[in-house]
Amino acid sequence: MFLGTFFHGLDAKGRLIVPSELRDTVSEEERKKGFVLTCGVDRCIFVFTQSDLERVVARVEEEFRGRYRDRPGEVRYRVRQFIRAFSSRARLRPLDSQGRVLVPDHLLAYAGIEREVAIVGSLDRIEIWNPEKWQGISSESEREYDDVAQEFF
Repeated sequence: MFLGTFFHGLDAKGRLIVPSELRDTVSEEERKKGFVLTCGVDRCIFVFTQSDLERVVARVEEEFRGRYRDRPGEVRYRVRQFIRAFSSRARLRPLDSQGRVLVPDHLLAYAGIEREVAIVGSLDRIEIWNPEKWQGISSESEREYDDVAQEFF
């Protein structure tokens, strides 16, 4: 499970140090497989382990099945469209010996990231943000936190 917020910079080659608190939650086997980086929502970059990504894809398929239960052909079409859009922008990236991951240029451009980043643990994934964008999203989330949290706790 990924938790916490961290602020780091990219090196000259576009590599990002994954904070040890986040790396240490991933098994050695998963680390060896690398991380999947892709476009997230709200203009961030999602980072998944391969196992977590497989679980997310299964959840997406199940959600589409529930939503379009009376239209199975549409489920297959929508799932295919989503998976194409999601995976065509994704890249599998290994961690190097210093715990860094190379962030592809197209994802940096998508997220509006130049040098500094906010790295956010988001339970089943890591999110990489432009720090100014993250501050805005974080402030907005804080205002809504109590209302939403009361529904669950």
